[in-house]
Amino acid sequence: MIGSQMSQRQACVAWEVLKDRGLKLTSTWLEQCNDHLDRAVPNFSSLPVPDQVNHYYLQFLNCDLNTVGAGSLPTGIADMLKGKLEGRYIVQVDEMVDIAHPAQVRYRGGNNKTCLRLSLTDGVQRVHALEYKRIQALQPHAPAGLKIVLSGEVTVRRGTLLLQPENVHVLGGEVAHLEAARCRMVEYMTLDVADARLRRIMGHIPDSHSRVEGAAHAAWSEPVPNRPPQRHQPQQHQPQQDNQHQPQRQQEQQPVHCTPPYSGALETRTSDATTGRPASQAGAV
Repeated sequence: MIGSQMSQRQACVAWEVLKDRGLKLTSTWLEQCNDHLDRAVPNFSSLPVPDQVNHYYLQFLNCDLNTVGAGSLPTGIADMLKGKLEGRYIVQVDEMVDIAHPAQVRYRGGNNKTCLRLSLTDGVQRVHALEYKRIQALQPHAPAGLKIVLSGEVTVRRGTLLLQPENVHVLGGEVAHLEAARCRMVEYMTLDVADARLRRIMGHIPDSHSRVEGAAHAAWSEPVPNRPPQRHQPQQHQPQQDNQHQPQRQQEQQPVHCTPPYSGALETRTSDATTGRPASQAGAV
């Protein structure tokens, strides 16, 4: 009993150390992580606090902040028109796109000049960032779920963080299911025209969708949002029904939008990049 109380106190101390370092995680994940480490690491509860902190940290690098992050960024940062982000914040990079090159060539490599656009999350808020000056530590093909530290004074314009080298420190890590989706997207985007056409037919992707939208479908194997009918396509006549049935018809006609954390094409999803899962769910440790 006494040993159990001591291990709990040690765990609480380790969690406070993590919080002081800027890791804001849900208590549910911390408890599940602690249970996992108790089973996986011999005598984990007896280890010194610094060693326990290191084990927690390694687990954190590969967790998904979309589900286990408790939030660290200032409230409303994505709505700030003009200002500064000051302090130290640990966030996850769900998406990274080199907007300096067309979608057809940006994933083929060999591009010396880049302008990266990032989709970042702390688990509660999502904010976009732009590589304002070249940041050597950030590579276009970095794994999805990469953890980075934002620090110093970051300029904010219209809800976008303008990042410079002194503002970014890469911690590492990745999220397995996000990285798998990114790899499927890259594979699709690097296909030649004929292979991409075949993939679209086999994947039942409508011709009205662009290659970028097809990549999002390839990444998540889900239907991409429906587009409205083109102007030159005649509308089919729908017989009038009673007014009491109208609300139901309108609801059925609304397109279903899939909103995974990694869309596979950042420029097509600039605001709705949530997981759709409750924040109380903890990711696998």
